Amino acid sequence: KKICISGDRVVIEPGVSCQKCHYCLQGRFNLCRKFAFIGTGNRPGALSRYLAHPMNNCHKIPQHIALADGAICTGLASAIHACKRAGLHKETNVAIIGTGFTGINLVLTCKIMGIKNIFVIESSEYRMNLARHFGAEYVLKIKPHGDPQYLKQIIKEIIGQGPDVTFETAGNTESFEIATVITRGGGQIVVINPKPKIIRAKLDRMANREIDI
Repeated sequence: KKICISGDRVVIEPGVSCQKCHYCLQGRFNLCRKFAFIGTGNRPGALSRYLAHPMNNCHKIPQHIALADGAICTGLASAIHACKRAGLHKETNVAIIGTGFTGINLVLTCKIMGIKNIFVIESSEYRMNLARHFGAEYVLKIKPHGDPQYLKQIIKEIIGQGPDVTFETAGNTESFEIATVITRGGGQIVVINPKPKIIRAKLDRMANREIDI
């Protein structure tokens, strides 16, 4: 059983589950029907002076890791989980659409896994440079209201096909359409951080090419 004592330096999993249901017993706490984040509804948030939190959701960090660095663990954990779900290996060709906090963590995780072909697709010059700084091999710019076929063609010229796995992190119709166009037949689209709004998609394009979401 995990034990934390006063004075321990910890990072926390901000989502709390029931620990008893089918999903929790499988270790898939995020799928629990009672799953909720701190700071939502009537739950206190982390800006309060004291916060009662399940000990199982607290993870000790060693002294050589600064608390500020520990604060990014949640985003990094989300990226690692997404990569595991996608079944990545060293030879996987990966595309990442959007390089905010999650996208950059995906770049770092893919680099650590030894993945060579990492394509970042982004509209912001600042974020494009950030992706290059963190090791993305190929950084492609989104043309406003442009046909995403040109992105598919660039990727195909480099690796001979579309990405095996595309991570869609931007959460809008344009970025999802790009994902459906560039991903190779039989590939995967992993949707991360979806926004609470309607995203229009051409399902026939994915169904005919057997792309999994």
